[in-house]
Amino acid sequence: MEGVKWGIVVIGVKNMDKMVDFYTKTLGFKLASKDEDWTEIDSPDVYIGMYQKEKGEKNYGAGNSSISYGVRSIKDTMASLKKKGVKFGKVEEEYEGYMTITTFEDPEGNEISLVEKKKGCE
Repeated sequence: MEGVKWGIVVIGVKNMDKMVDFYTKTLGFKLASKDEDWTEIDSPDVYIGMYQKEKGEKNYGAGNSSISYGVRSIKDTMASLKKKGVKFGKVEEEYEGYMTITTFEDPEGNEISLVEKKKGCE
């Protein structure tokens, strides 16, 4: 995929402390940030974002995870992927001049996002 600059995998967790211990102590990844309901783990070439699931909350998206990739140009990346048969389910969304996001799904229904941060917001 052309233009990829970074990636983050987002997973919902039931026990944040247990998951942080596993990713940092067992796997040896670095804790990038942590607060009450959001944690980021710095793993090689991709961050792992974890959010605290509410009791009874279903998985995020159709599958268990959501993967986001930062790209230089959403329009160029979308055009390239459309040529390969990727169908984008959501229209691009702009968030207060900070970033533009578009999504599509993998073959098992997990959401994949392309994110283009605006200049000065990187």
